[in-house]
Amino acid sequence: MTVAICEDDVDDERRLIDLVERSPVPARAALYSEANAFVEDFTPGIYDLILMDIFLGEDAAPSSEEPEGLRAIRRIRAVDPNVPVAFVTTSKDFALEAFRLDVARYIEKPVTQAQVDDVLSFALGMRDHLPGLRLRSEGHDVNVPISQIVYMEQSGHYVLIHLSSGRVVKVRGTLDEVSANLDEPQFVRCHKSFVANLNFVEDINESLMSLQMFGGDWVHVRKASMRDVRRAYEDWLFQMARLKG
Repeated sequence: MTVAICEDDVDDERRLIDLVERSPVPARAALYSEANAFVEDFTPGIYDLILMDIFLGEDAAPSSEEPEGLRAIRRIRAVDPNVPVAFVTTSKDFALEAFRLDVARYIEKPVTQAQVDDVLSFALGMRDHLPGLRLRSEGHDVNVPISQIVYMEQSGHYVLIHLSSGRVVKVRGTLDEVSANLDEPQFVRCHKSFVANLNFVEDINESLMSLQMFGGDWVHVRKASMRDVRRAYEDWLFQMARLKG
């Protein structure tokens, strides 16, 4: 699992890292100390859990303004209604807002090992029940979370599905067959052998006719489709930026 820890107090950050590392639920942490930086970097499907300090970047919340951490999650919810979130805070004042944002846990500092273990277990269960493709892979029925598909490629008689976790699911069949149930607008057929998730495109290289994907892999684009792929990517970026506000 990958956990985003959004905390600007050094001691609290170290404590959260330590608790996550000590948990029996295997997880790795990505660290953020600024709310805007986290929101700008956020891509649905990368994180299995967000631990958010409500007062991120603030000493105290002005009575007339919404705290930075709360505002950040409101923006995240516009693009990802499903990622589990736990508020980590020194205040009890925002429980109603947390409920409205479908926050999984409201944890008061100092955070305990039991609280971290609990929310990691919850997030793991959520991940295993995300909307997905039910497929047969190497003799087993698997559920492949749609939001975590970075790209798919045809390799001989198999389709390789690359996930944001680094896992690759191998399915016998054709790309047409496997991608038939992907009707989400972020997926584009950019080549006869590739389907890419626009959420995970990091760069477009027209000279190489390729997309650089999250994780560093390159996905081929057929020459005739490059203009349409670039337009689709730019439209997707605009839509995500507008939703994030």
